[in-house]
Amino acid sequence: MLVNTKSARVYVNAAPSAESDKWLKIGLEIALVLALLALAAGLRLWGLNDKSLSNDEAMDLRLAYETHFKDTLLFFNPYTIHPPLYFSTMHVWSHLFGMSELAVRSFSVVMSLATLALTYVIGRRWLSWSAALVSLILLSSSPLLLFWSQSIRPYAWFTFLVTLSMGLAYFAQEKPYQNWRWVIYGLSGSSLIYAHYMGFHLVFCQVVFLALVSYKDRQALLRIGLTVLGIGISFLPYFGNFLKHTNGRSAVYYSNKGPEQLLEAWQDLGTFFITNGLLWICGAVFAPLFILGLRELWQSKPRLALWLGLWAMLPIATSWLSSLLQPNFKGYYFACCVPPFLLLAAVGLWSLRKQGRFVPYLALGLVLSLSVVAHLNYRQNYQTQEMRGVVNYIADNRQNNDLIFLANPYGYLFWGFDYYYDYGLKTPGNLDRQWLPDVANRQQVIDLFKNRERVWLVTSYDGDPWLDKQIIPNIPSEFKSTFYKYYPGPQGDIALSLYEKK
Repeated sequence: MLVNTKSARVYVNAAPSAESDKWLKIGLEIALVLALLALAAGLRLWGLNDKSLSNDEAMDLRLAYETHFKDTLLFFNPYTIHPPLYFSTMHVWSHLFGMSELAVRSFSVVMSLATLALTYVIGRRWLSWSAALVSLILLSSSPLLLFWSQSIRPYAWFTFLVTLSMGLAYFAQEKPYQNWRWVIYGLSGSSLIYAHYMGFHLVFCQVVFLALVSYKDRQALLRIGLTVLGIGISFLPYFGNFLKHTNGRSAVYYSNKGPEQLLEAWQDLGTFFITNGLLWICGAVFAPLFILGLRELWQSKPRLALWLGLWAMLPIATSWLSSLLQPNFKGYYFACCVPPFLLLAAVGLWSLRKQGRFVPYLALGLVLSLSVVAHLNYRQNYQTQEMRGVVNYIADNRQNNDLIFLANPYGYLFWGFDYYYDYGLKTPGNLDRQWLPDVANRQQVIDLFKNRERVWLVTSYDGDPWLDKQIIPNIPSEFKSTFYKYYPGPQGDIALSLYEKK
């Protein structure tokens, strides 16, 4: 009787202990995840405003801010090759939070952190706690995700939408008889093709996966077909603008240079801004981890392995193939493939515990070391067009009645200059800005300099024949150059000159 009483007492006391242990583990997990997200936020906020907005960033931002919201819904502009959803979103964001550099750049930071959190949820739900946690560590320090999180471009936003849509595609096929799952997946698929044209490749990837796992289920195939049809129909209002983009020269940026581009793109999934001397180390580390994770997962959850493997690889391959017809392929645009790549790398890394207790931690240390090298290289060497410096120099040295002449060959607009002129901390007051079309004559140049004592000449085409043949020789002889500064940049050099009357 005493034994039974004691046993009962032990049993009664054990239940609350087990319950408290459960909540303690949940609390520790939440605290650890929040700490990693805070670290990721710190990396993304560190140096966020160190670099000037590039012309591409300023162009997207100004088009979004200055276009009426209703017009952004079907927005088309020949200077950009993106569908309209990013412009609509940035229009709302910039009007809510302002046009300061910190405000407009913070959108990509928020989207990058949301991608990390969502990827953790995906890993936690369908993989394991350990794989989800390791993947969050890898994603937090991913150089490619960091790069786009500090840029006013659609790629951090698109990566979040892709992660959400791919998760919903897998969620839908789990219980294909529930129509509401296909509805929310279809909405997410439509958002992809309205956010970036690469979305077509991601939808194709989803269709391939869904068809492979459901080919024996006619009802599921019917639902898949109707959902994809709905995604296609949703794009019809923008289809005419899509044709304009694909037929225009603005969509042709990068030529297809052969299979080595595929290897470079997959290399970027592991790290980015790495020096050439370390590339072989990156390949020797990330590729085996990815393959090991894919094999490990295939043995236990083949459907999940297929989903992550297709997501990581297929969009890059199909984009590369499409660029054979119209060149548009650049490896570092595939940030949307980083989450599945690093999820599988995390599975592979954690599976190394079979080789020894400390082996996964040594491998994780090596991976993080490569990320640190890439981060340092990015911080030290990456540059943008220094329009902020140009505008601030003019602002600090301006005089009344100065003219800013934006030498503008080929009708190209100085989006970056205009952003800092209108919204920067040191705007040059009411100084006049003028530019000439790509066909300029002597009288037009003379008229620009008339009644001026000083003219600032800003050009991103230093040494261009248009400048050397149509502008410089036609500057009135009473003006001479008294200042010159050259700003090199990866997206085009900038030259600033000051011409004053003798």
